[in-house]
Amino acid sequence: MKDKRENLVLVLQETISRLEKEECDYQWTNQGKCNCGHLIQTVTGKTSASIHKIAINSEGVWTDHAKNYCASSGLHVDDLIEELLKIGLSLDQIPHLEYLSSPKIIRYIPKSMQPLNHKNKEDLIFYLRTWKKVLKTELSPFNLKDNLINGIPYQKLTGSKTLSF
Repeated sequence: MKDKRENLVLVLQETISRLEKEECDYQWTNQGKCNCGHLIQTVTGKTSASIHKIAINSEGVWTDHAKNYCASSGLHVDDLIEELLKIGLSLDQIPHLEYLSSPKIIRYIPKSMQPLNHKNKEDLIFYLRTWKKVLKTELSPFNLKDNLINGIPYQKLTGSKTLSF
């Protein structure tokens, strides 16, 4: 069975490629054009406008939507979250994506770039690239101890130190 992280790597790359285009609209205050909104666009093929319309019909922002998620609710916003879960995200990763805050990813962001601004398109792109690099390193059959992510040695976390994205 294919590891979901392999598909997530592809989704991240497609999202990065779209965000890098000059005409790509990014607006953190719009739930279809924000960090989660862009990933959902990639996964679902929906427009930013349709994603935003669905999201604002439920109370809160993506962090709240993830916290209130219920697979059997019948809410359209939960259908969008379900699509993220299918590609390997967990509910606790959604707020980390929205605020660019996962410790597992931030550890590989050079100190000179920290803190990342979660409302900045370029910072989102760098975060997604770093996330992709971490996933590709974890999926690699080669010796991980020699891998560098943004010039920082990869460290596999084990046991109680394991962090989710």
